[in-house]
Amino acid sequence: MHNLIKIEFMKLKRRNKLLGIFITFILSSASLIPIMFYDNKVPSWTDITGLTISLANLISNIYLCVLVGDMFLDEYNNKTINVMFNYPISRTKIYFSKIFVLLFYSILLTIIGSVFYIGIVFTMNTFHPVLTGTFNHDLMLTLLPIIVICSITNTMFAIVYSFFATVIRSIPLMIFSCILLVNFASNISITNSYLVILKLLGISIICSLVAIPIIYSLNKKDVIC
Repeated sequence: MHNLIKIEFMKLKRRNKLLGIFITFILSSASLIPIMFYDNKVPSWTDITGLTISLANLISNIYLCVLVGDMFLDEYNNKTINVMFNYPISRTKIYFSKIFVLLFYSILLTIIGSVFYIGIVFTMNTFHPVLTGTFNHDLMLTLLPIIVICSITNTMFAIVYSFFATVIRSIPLMIFSCILLVNFASNISITNSYLVILKLLGISIICSLVAIPIIYSLNKKDVIC
């Protein structure tokens, strides 16, 4: 399993899409300016941190959908997945090695995105104070579990995307599922953190069940056509 995970990381290194996601983080940070300075309602640190996590969650989710297309759909279309399936290796392990890599990138991007956006807000607020309240220790403790749960939820979403990439093999349906699922998890309210966590956990459990038909389909077919 460890070697399979290393192989998946090596594949993604060659595809080199991280630069694009960081550019997306930078460009999308401009959307915070009108919310902070031109909105009729003066935002608080609680409001703006919820917004930054939502934005990081959105970008990370879209990126994971792209990764699923690379890791699953492209390998099916190019028949390169046949090479792995011809080895005496469990197809279930091959699948979950890819999911582990997606989990790693989900955690990495959600944390980096959240820290980056909060850093941008903190910098803007330093030069032009507008936010009410303070960014304190209690707020940080509230953010951490939400960021972790968002990372897990995005990975469970990736399982759904992989269903359309492996079983259905349809890019339009994979993109459509991404749009629908992002709408479920894009509005993060820090003031109702427990409800947010419960909501995301519920969605994660439901999405994880999609792995069952995926594993069944992978192990049922002898040769990928």
